[in-house]
Amino acid sequence: MKQRRLIISHIPQKNMTGKQWALVIENELLGMWLSELSDAERERIRQGGIAQASPLAFEKLDRIILEQAETLTWRIGLSELVQSRFSEWDLAADGPDKHRRYGLACARAARILQREELPPINDPAQKVMKRETVTELRLVLKRMRATFAVNRGTPSRSDVNALFFRIVAESPELIRLRGNVERWRKFLEETPSALLPGKARRTMPAGLYDTFLSWSTGWEQDSLRETISRLP
Repeated sequence: MKQRRLIISHIPQKNMTGKQWALVIENELLGMWLSELSDAERERIRQGGIAQASPLAFEKLDRIILEQAETLTWRIGLSELVQSRFSEWDLAADGPDKHRRYGLACARAARILQREELPPINDPAQKVMKRETVTELRLVLKRMRATFAVNRGTPSRSDVNALFFRIVAESPELIRLRGNVERWRKFLEETPSALLPGKARRTMPAGLYDTFLSWSTGWEQDSLRETISRLP
């Protein structure tokens, strides 16, 4: 089975309006769908619009919608493209089954959000995301150590966290951390042992990321490292 990127992992969720969610989801779905179609099918859609897609092409789109619903949940329904497919399902012979599978996908997403089930770690972009975030963390920790070296004494935990987020805020090149800063803020608040004042001087960036991702997903760190290493 083809491993697709998870749309939810690539959306800057902070301060997003419903219209913005709809636009991003629509564009992501279209990109995924069109990339899996033949040149002839894409040309057919380009000339006649989405309504001219073949039944086989729509079947591919439905598979993508049901797959992404496991992480996007009800938000995927903000897309007009998805709404049009829901409408078609109402009349299609396999429509009831697709509506059922959509409901199951949303139910699974709710269990994941409530920490009753582990989320999927099968997005090929996870490997790239880890590598880029670890690189950014390495820069942040290096700058923090330089600050600690100048300011003698052991800083408080609040001072360590404040310095971490000040460096992130002042460094536009830290794209991954800045795009997920609220998640990192909540992580450091709920996991104070991740960046203790004395420990901050020797924290390893890869270890800090693994701790963050484990906190975010509920996966054990060893299982996370092994699973991500196997991604293409």
